[in-house]
Amino acid sequence: MEAVCCRELRFAYPGGPEILRGLSFSLAEGETMAIAGLSGCGKTTLAQILSGLIPSAIPGQLSGEVLLFGRPLAGRNPAELIDEAALVFQDSDEQLLNTTVGDELAFGPENLGLPPARIRETVAAAARRYHLQDLLDQDPACLSGGQKKLVAIAATAVLSPRLLILDEPLSGLDARGRCLVTRLVAELREQGRTVLLIEHDLRSSLARLAQRWLLLADGRAAACGKPEELIHSGILARLELTDDDRD
Repeated sequence: MEAVCCRELRFAYPGGPEILRGLSFSLAEGETMAIAGLSGCGKTTLAQILSGLIPSAIPGQLSGEVLLFGRPLAGRNPAELIDEAALVFQDSDEQLLNTTVGDELAFGPENLGLPPARIRETVAAAARRYHLQDLLDQDPACLSGGQKKLVAIAATAVLSPRLLILDEPLSGLDARGRCLVTRLVAELREQGRTVLLIEHDLRSSLARLAQRWLLLADGRAAACGKPEELIHSGILARLELTDDDRD
C-alpha cells in the first residue's frame, strides 16, 4: 500500500504566490524518504499538509489530491490523524504545550485514552530511550534548544503513528542528540515503519538512511530516486544542493 500519494498538489498562503505548484509523488508504506530542496521550495508546507495542519489550522488555497494510506486527506484535521500521521515541528517551541516534560510525554497517550498504568510505562520507556529521565519534572520552556527537540520527538514517537514526519530533526542537537535521532530512524526503518524526513544536509547519516530522496525545486518534484543514483546523476549540483550551498 502507498502511505502517501500526492497528485498535482498546489498550495498558496493567503495573498501570496503558490508554494507548491503541481507536486506529485508517492511514498510506500514501510519506506523511509528524505525530502530536500532550497529554502522556500515547499518542504515544511508539504509536511504541514500531510499532518493535517494545512488547511485546518493554517489557512491557504489548497488543491490537488492527497491520499493517506488509501484514504483522502481532505477535510481531516490533526486530531483525526493522530494514529496515522504525526509531525515533529522544526521549531520545538511551537509544539511543546505542557508545563513539565513528563506531562508532555503523557499528553498523546492520554488523548488516545490509554490506561494510566500503560501511560506511566510509556513515559518511562520514552524517558529512558531519549535520556530524559532527569528532565521529567522540568518545564520544557526552560530547556536548551536541543533538549526541546528531543522532547518533541519523544512525545510524537510514543504515539506510534503509521507515518512519522520529522522536519529537520537534527537542527539544534549536539552530537549525542544527533546520534539518538539517527539511531531512532534506523530502528524505525528496520521495523518497517514509514518515515518522512525533511533534511537539509544530504551528507548526514540521517539522510543516508533514506531509501529514496525527493528533491524539490520551485514547488515541484525535480527528481526522486535512490540516493546513490541522484548523487551520481549530477542533479544535486544543478539544484544547488551541493556541499557548500544547501537549504
